[in-house]
Amino acid sequence: AGATVLTATPSAWTGLLASGALPPSLRLAIASGEPLPGQAAASIAAALPGSAAFLNVYGLTEAAGDSTSADVRAWLRGAAAAAASSPASSSSSAPVGWPVAGAVVWVTAQPADPALPPAADGQEGVVVIAGPGVAAGYAGGEGGGGSATRFVDSLAGRAVITGDLGRLDPATGALHLSGRADRVVKGAGGGRVCLDAVEAAATTSCPGVAAAAAVTLPPAPSLGLAVVGVPCL
Repeated sequence: AGATVLTATPSAWTGLLASGALPPSLRLAIASGEPLPGQAAASIAAALPGSAAFLNVYGLTEAAGDSTSADVRAWLRGAAAAAASSPASSSSSAPVGWPVAGAVVWVTAQPADPALPPAADGQEGVVVIAGPGVAAGYAGGEGGGGSATRFVDSLAGRAVITGDLGRLDPATGALHLSGRADRVVKGAGGGRVCLDAVEAAATTSCPGVAAAAAVTLPPAPSLGLAVVGVPCL
């Protein structure tokens, strides 16, 4: 009951709100690991103590954690003002914001180009994170999607090509995420699952399976996964 800082995925925050009032001792609330819908952001902000800060953050384990941060209360105020003047201008999900100290974050529309040139503001592309927190690579070399293709040396230092799609707001420079460029999905706890790796494991580790397809199921209340195998003839 005396907690002052609480970090959770948006779906976990929703569960916390359904279970009762948040502790009045909270001073900092953090959402991460999933998109933060505007309606959920408003509900969480309304349930927090008035003096508590509310951040939406984004980052990868490969970059040692959070690399961007956004003030959700400020975004909600701006979104409300934008909706009042032009309903079509309102965004459905909160941005993940701007780089934290030490991180360099940009969007590239050419992830195969060794230079990773920045995309134009507002253009969708793949998010790249650089800085001292970026790992040298995956243990074992080529695991997790391939160290050689995910980790590169850039003008901003060691960088990781995240596979996340996003765009920079032309007006504010804030990063908005919009999906994935590959078949990596996230579960309820924010953990990543590569559907290609699931399919490969099913065909190599399950006797009698010649081919497999891994697909996601609608959240109820969290992401589900189904694997369908084709038997050997």
